[in-house]
Amino acid sequence: MKNLIIILSLFLISCDSEDGGSNHIRSGSAPLYQEIFSSDQFTVSTPIPQDIVKTYNLNVDYYKKVIVVWGIPILSPMNVNDSILKNAAEIVALQLSDNNLQPDLQVAIRDKLYQNFFRIVVFPSPDGSIGSTFVPELINFPDASGYSATKKLPIAAVTEQTLDYAASEEPYLGNTLIHELTHSIHLLALRDLIPDFDNQLTDAYQNAINLKLWENTSFDIGNGMGYISKNHLEYLAVGSELWNNTRRSEVKKNKPNGLSFHEHLKENDYTLYRILNRFYQNDYSLNPKAGIYKGIYQFGCNVNSDEIKETTGESSTNLNDISYELFLDNSLYSISKLSSESKRSLANKRYFFASGSSEQTNLKLNIPHPLKAPSNYSANKYRVDFSYHGFKILQCHLNKEDLM
Repeated sequence: MKNLIIILSLFLISCDSEDGGSNHIRSGSAPLYQEIFSSDQFTVSTPIPQDIVKTYNLNVDYYKKVIVVWGIPILSPMNVNDSILKNAAEIVALQLSDNNLQPDLQVAIRDKLYQNFFRIVVFPSPDGSIGSTFVPELINFPDASGYSATKKLPIAAVTEQTLDYAASEEPYLGNTLIHELTHSIHLLALRDLIPDFDNQLTDAYQNAINLKLWENTSFDIGNGMGYISKNHLEYLAVGSELWNNTRRSEVKKNKPNGLSFHEHLKENDYTLYRILNRFYQNDYSLNPKAGIYKGIYQFGCNVNSDEIKETTGESSTNLNDISYELFLDNSLYSISKLSSESKRSLANKRYFFASGSSEQTNLKLNIPHPLKAPSNYSANKYRVDFSYHGFKILQCHLNKEDLM
């Protein structure tokens, strides 16, 4: 929890920042149509085309990859995995889609973002830092996991970690890109398109604070309420995550089981729900795993506990010391796509579970679902090698056909 608090406290600084950059508007309009919406269908361009480099005055020593969605470049350096960048593209494509935005604002919001030179950066998180200070435009800002765009600096930036595989069906920290894109829609578009929007938002926020509508949540910033209570800007952005069924840390502990975060928001703070409904269609919300692996499959194997003892020569087994290697079509595969090897290793461990008794040890691994995941996360043959203190104790095989 300590690391979580550090990241969020830096994140508070980043979201409100209006410093840096220059405010200029270009003519023209965003594309009226976006043909691709699924992460595995996007194509990453590298090197970045020169017209994009010139239009956005990009530092090509840092920026190496791009996907363009609704006319918006989604950028990264070379050491961000293509899958991560494609995940970001899917979220942006869906959040700015005709299905998601209100009909009278769809084109106008996308045009405002386009005309303000809005772009998105996905940055790697090396060991020892979050990574935002390596982004050329953010070098003088605090190291933070997420930044939203302002008219002075029209860049939304998120760490690659927020776009990596999430095994939980109810993501705890929410979706940082949804959060930052909501800030950017607000500050670059809604303030101009809906003159009374900020006044209504501020009044709703103050009402929520006075009535303590968001107290008794899993995360408390010190006032008995969650990050949603920080200020009116975060009130909207966290509300957007709840609207899109993420951010379990902001949900009240007495939320009825089976009630979606979207419906929980509607019941608990209808005024905020109505404000979000001014630009989001109320019958549509993003999948919590939008841009992340589509569903999970639990790969399970059992091994006789006595066999482990015979293989290792040890009288008892510490289940925490069991490790695994996952092979897709005979190639070693990492569940996590993070660029840092140590963080990738830690992330991989989160999806492995071992339990057992004196007779039987149950080994389970959450992997991308072969039938639901994008094609670049699936294979025809799956194999997991389980080890204990370096001794191979079990090898499990499964074909894609077995799951169909």
